[in-house]
Amino acid sequence: MALTTYTELKASVADFLNRSDLTSTIPDFIALAEADINSHFDLRAVETDQALTAVSGSRYVALPAGFREPQNLWINWSYGRGDPLRFVAPELLVTSTTAGIPLMWCIDGTNIAFERPAGSNYSLTLRMIGGVTLSDANPTNLILTNYPNVYLYGALKEAAPYLRDPEAAGLWEAKYADAIAKAKAKEGREKSLVTLSTEPGMLTFRGNRGGFNINRGF
Repeated sequence: MALTTYTELKASVADFLNRSDLTSTIPDFIALAEADINSHFDLRAVETDQALTAVSGSRYVALPAGFREPQNLWINWSYGRGDPLRFVAPELLVTSTTAGIPLMWCIDGTNIAFERPAGSNYSLTLRMIGGVTLSDANPTNLILTNYPNVYLYGALKEAAPYLRDPEAAGLWEAKYADAIAKAKAKEGREKSLVTLSTEPGMLTFRGNRGGFNINRGF
């Protein structure tokens, strides 16, 4: 059986459980598995670029749906992305009422907040860690595509206590843990391909935007 969409995943879970009476409950098993999957995959599989717009005169931009953690933020110019804006803690963001090009940002509740109102409408790109929630409206994601066993074993692990089957619980817990470990190792290897640079000139601050970050590779 193919295992590339939410519908196929639900069918596969029912097939593995050999049960036809859990149609309304299987989505709960998948949702419970996703809650744990989200805690593991702060990696490429859940990193996305989101297009946003800073509106002239406003310091705030609403965070997109599915946002979990920020990675980076850029203003898009006619020649491409500029330097990443400097991320600071909310309590360290010194604000100004003078509109202009934002240089610093933080997460303030459900918004991105800049240190000053935008002097114009600016096109932004937010690199973020998002959620992995599947649904009929969102039938697939990179984790299901690349690591379907993580989803399948995770859902079966969550089903075992509901079915009061301790033997199955141990089996699926072990398979899920192994699938998670292998997926994280693969993601880690791919991220490690970023070249590390320690040139002194790259370690200096560029204006207020911040310097080289060894974790992101620039």
